[in-house]
Formats: sequence, C-alpha cells, structure tokens
Amino acid sequence: LWALHKVKIPTLVVGDLKQAIMGFQHADPRLLAELSAAHPKESKPLTANWRSSEPLMKWINVIGGGLFGKGYQSLTPKSGIKSAMDPLEVVDFSELPYRGSTIIPAQYTALRIRDLLNDGKQKVYAGGGSDYRPLRGSDIAVLCPTNKRLKNYAEALAALGIRTRMDQDGWFQSPVIQAAYHALSYAADPTDRHAAFYLAVAHMGSHDLAGALKKIMQGQEISEPFFEALRAAGRRGANSFVDAAVGDVISAMDIYGVVSLWPDADQARANLLRLQGEAREFMGANREALASGGFYGAGIKPFLAWLRKKVEIDDSQPAARTVDEDAVQLATWHKSKGREWPVVVVASADYKRSVRLPRFDVEYDDFKDLDRILDRASITISPNFDAPEAVERFAARHRLEMEDEDRRLLYVALTRAKEKVILEWPRYQEASNAGKRAKGDEETISYWTTLRDATGMELVDGKLAVNKSRFNCVVTTGGKHSPPIFEEEPKQVENALPVIGRRAIKPGTKPEKLTPEAITPSSLHGAPVGAAVKAATEAYGSGLDALADLPAEERGTVLHRCFEIMGAGIRDRTVLSRAADHDVREEDFPAIEKAVADFEAYIRKRFAPQGIEREVPVLSVNAQGSVVAGSVDLLIETREGLWIIDHKTDRTDDLDERFRFYLAQLMAYADCAAKARKDKPVLGVGINWISRGRVTSVPF
Repeated sequence: LWALHKVKIPTLVVGDLKQAIMGFQHADPRLLAELSAAHPKESKPLTANWRSSEPLMKWINVIGGGLFGKGYQSLTPKSGIKSAMDPLEVVDFSELPYRGSTIIPAQYTALRIRDLLNDGKQKVYAGGGSDYRPLRGSDIAVLCPTNKRLKNYAEALAALGIRTRMDQDGWFQSPVIQAAYHALSYAADPTDRHAAFYLAVAHMGSHDLAGALKKIMQGQEISEPFFEALRAAGRRGANSFVDAAVGDVISAMDIYGVVSLWPDADQARANLLRLQGEAREFMGANREALASGGFYGAGIKPFLAWLRKKVEIDDSQPAARTVDEDAVQLATWHKSKGREWPVVVVASADYKRSVRLPRFDVEYDDFKDLDRILDRASITISPNFDAPEAVERFAARHRLEMEDEDRRLLYVALTRAKEKVILEWPRYQEASNAGKRAKGDEETISYWTTLRDATGMELVDGKLAVNKSRFNCVVTTGGKHSPPIFEEEPKQVENALPVIGRRAIKPGTKPEKLTPEAITPSSLHGAPVGAAVKAATEAYGSGLDALADLPAEERGTVLHRCFEIMGAGIRDRTVLSRAADHDVREEDFPAIEKAVADFEAYIRKRFAPQGIEREVPVLSVNAQGSVVAGSVDLLIETREGLWIIDHKTDRTDDLDERFRFYLAQLMAYADCAAKARKDKPVLGVGINWISRGRVTSVPF
C-alpha cells in the first residue's frame, strides 16, 4: 500500500485496530498503528455505531474507554433500535465449579437461555418504530474463546431440548469430501493406485484393509463395481466443464444416495453441495488469475490442486440447514467478527491465558522510513524450555502484547450484540488471585481478569459498576455443582422442520422416463436423435499423429486447446504449452501448426465466415425442461446463418458411424444456439476429425 502511495496512486486503508485479532494468522497491527500515528491529519476515525441500541452503547463506550484508554473513539448510536429488553445480564459464579469443571457454567448459562426463550415478555425489535416479535433461538449467539468450550454449551442446550448451530472446521477431511476427492482423482487418472485403494476400503468400497493391502502386495488390481463408471465420467470430463465432471462423479458413485443413510446425513449433504459450489466457482474464475497462482487448465486435476490450496484458508463446514429459526448460534470469538445478533452471551471469559512458546516474531528497529521497512526488520525466536524460570524470562517479553490482543478480542466479543449482552462473571477468580497475592504466587491471567483490570468493572448491589458509572443489569446466580435438571434423562431435541430428502423416499421401481434437472451435451453420446441424417465427409489435410504417446483423454484435451489457441492466431510454442497445460515438444509443433492452418483454410473456403467464435459457453433449457450447459468448440457465423463444429481426436476409420454416436451432442448445441440467436438460423453441424484431417457435416 505504501508503494502505491509513493507513485501517487490515491490509497485508502480501512481498518479498526480495536478489532485486530488475526495475529494467529500472522497479521501485524503495528504497521497500521504506526501509519495512522504518522499521519494524524489523514486519519479519520469512525464516530458512529449502526448495530447496537442506545442503552447498550452507553456501556460499550465506557468499556471501550477502559480497554483502550485515550485511543478509544466514543461511538454515537445510530441504529435506531428501540429495544424492549434489559441491555445487560450477568451469570454470577462466586465459587469455582466442582473440580474446575467447564461444563457446569455452560449448564447454568443454558438454563438462563431456556428461561429467556420461554418468557413471552422477551421481544426483539423488528424495526418500523415500535414493531416487536417474540425472541427465538436464532436471535441468540453463545460466543466462546475456543471450539472446545463451545461443545459444552452445545451439550448443555441439547440436554434442555434446545437446538444449536455451530460452525465447524474439517470440511476437506470429512468422510464424504474425502470420498468425492479420491473419486475425482481416480476419474482423472485411473492409474492412481492410492485413490483406488482409498475408494476400495473406505465408506463405499467392498474391501477390508488387510485384503486390499494383500492384493497390492501381490501385484493384483483392486476393483470395485463403480470404477468403470468413474472412468467413463473421467473421459467425459476431459471435454466438459469441471462442475459437470463433479456432478458425473457424484452420480457415478451415488454419493448422495449413500450418505442419505449416514447418521450425519444433513451435514454430509451440505458438504457435498459446497464441493459442487467450489467447482462452479473454479469454472467462473479468471483463467489468467488461476495461471498466475500455478493452476493451469480447467480440468479435474487443476481443480483438485486449487481446492487443496483454498481449504488452507477456509476449511469450514457449511451449516446443515440453511434456515433454522429455533437454533441458538454457537461461534468462537474470532469467528464472530463482522457478525451480529440481538442477544449475545459472552461465555468462558474464565479461560486462562499464557504466552505460548516456542514462537517466532517479526521485530522492527523503527517505523520512520516505510520505504525501507523490511530492511529494518528481523525475526526473533523465543524457544520453549523445561526450566520454568527460562520460560518466564522469554514469556515476559510477550505478555503485554498478549494482553493487548486479549483486549481487542474481548472488544470484538462484547460488541456483537444489538440489544442485550449476557456476561458470564467468574468472580471466584478474584478471590483466588487475592489468595495468591498474599502467598506471593503467580496470579491467574484470564480474559475476565484482563477485562476487570482494564475497566475496573465490578458487580455491586446488582449493578455493573465501571469506575463512576453504574449500569442496571439482571443477575442470575450460578452454582458450584450441576443444576438438578441435568441429572435427569436428556430431552430429545425436537425436529420442528419437516423431514425431507432421500430418507423420506419409499423404495420402488424406477420410472422408465425421468427428466434430469441438468444435462451436459457431452453426456448425450450415443443417444438417438430421431430421423436419419445424411452426412458428408471432406478432407482438408493428411491428419495429425502428434502426441500419440499421451493417453487418449489427455491427448484430446491438449489438441482441443491447440486448435483453439492457434486458430485464433497465436503460434508461439511457449504460450501454447502454458495454455494447454502440456509441454508441446519442438518436434511436434510444426505438425500441429500445419494441421491447424489446413483446418482454418478449409473453414474459410467452405463457409466464407463473417465471424468465428471459439469455446463458446452455452446455457439453455431443452424441450423436456432440463438445463443444458456446455461449450461449443467452434461457432461459425456466415451471411445466411450459423454452423457448429466440434473437435474430436478419435482414430476410427468409420467416420459415419462415429458421427452418429456424437450427433445428439451436436444437436443439443444447435438447439441452444437457435434459442440464443433469433436473428440467424443454425444451418448445420459438423465434426473436425483432427487425427484424420477430415470434417463430417450435415446441413439442416
């Protein structure tokens, strides 16, 4: 950003140092802080809050001043929320839960949530002046520092019959995605023995681990009934979009049908839907941008490589239900950033904090010269030791930095609410630390002690006292032992939404005719097309034998790209190799170049085109109501109308029979083109037999 500024490009930086909580991803707030301090006239702080009600903002402003001192800008409430709820609540724990249990506080907080949901007087502001509606589960979020603590609240709420919704990581490693990933790997490369082995022994295969290993050690081939279907899907995928290939692979293994019987069927289905969504995103991505990231081509293999890279950033599992109004949201403090709810429970503030070693940090001599900031940077290492005194010496250097980030994380958690904050209050830590101080022992540092020390907040006579300010709050008392209700048999969480999907379908005979939701023209190979057609074949060259050492699918993909790129006038071998995701050998290049030139000369002589478009995406709906999506290799526009030409690399001699095999695909393209172009008719379709130097075509 500084480099952009130096060359006079107007640069705007938007950020909030109070919410700089991504240190675990190596984000460093010091640079923004120093930049802001060095240019105070250019820094314009936000002065308004558009989320929280006015009574809640009064408390947040006082808390913010305590956490950040003079660096805090008081915010004017602008949300217009006229809340009917008490803005502050405290669940007070005066005694350490039995044996330091973390589930006991969760149980008392869950009881308070249940009481709020059952209290008909609790209303959420719905806008429009004085419109209110009853409080429901989805209005409430329970925020914890860690996922491990969140599970306690999920368990406690479930025991009370309250559904929850929690963001979880582990999407890529989930069983259904691993099965689909290895199925795609096998479809792209049937020689991938690891993919075959995984599919044979995990989830959907019929082999046990020992038996499959024995076959491998004896040099035998592992086989499953669905392997041939995957190979067929892979062959189709070589000439179709990745999203279509993913759908073909899922269908080939009936993955949706298999997971519908799993205990976590809803989550497995949601994970599969994300996989298909990722495939669509990959197809829509800019090719040059993908290539700059090292992902060449649009086939299954580059998609899988791109997917592995993406999950390093986002490995979250999507919610099994898109909408569940009765489910309480569970999230970590980090993942709550940027989100908001009417009621927020800031839980597990008793979580103990310490500097974790070893750690690596970037240090700067100063920030005076941003042109040379990296030249003045160094990496410091703080190792871990078995000796406590050595650990303390190194940890002490980072304790203030840890507490700064803790204050920012607390601020994020405390400012997610629109109308009410419920704060767990582990008062027993105060008494414990007083005893430790008397003995000269090291005190416990937790998020709660950091909050209390920074703000001076206390619970006095049923009110939250922050320095000279007093705030009314509802106080609920927590206990040392589990509430009696949790000793009873857990309630079953009621499923208020209707049960839908494959589990609700009764087994029966498959109807003879089904209308698929979506089809790709390449999936129609061999389908009947109605009336017989009379095709004519013409020679334009001697045929092309280049790249004969490649597998048929890979050769077809590379030659398709060669005819696309070189037909458009690009004759650079390096560019061609990069675009085709294959190193086109120097000895093969002249033959490919001649074949393309011969074909282009034939096209111009045969059709006298006014325009030629290559790799044209098509999207339409056929007469049966199915969505048709694909890509036309060559769309030729003449004065009279349109011609559609598809490239094929088959080495067959019976071109007429092979043409009939592909004709349904061509007719699907023609139907799409006819619906898209009302100004000109489709005059005919044809196939360029690259390996034979022939074109077979049929006029309409």
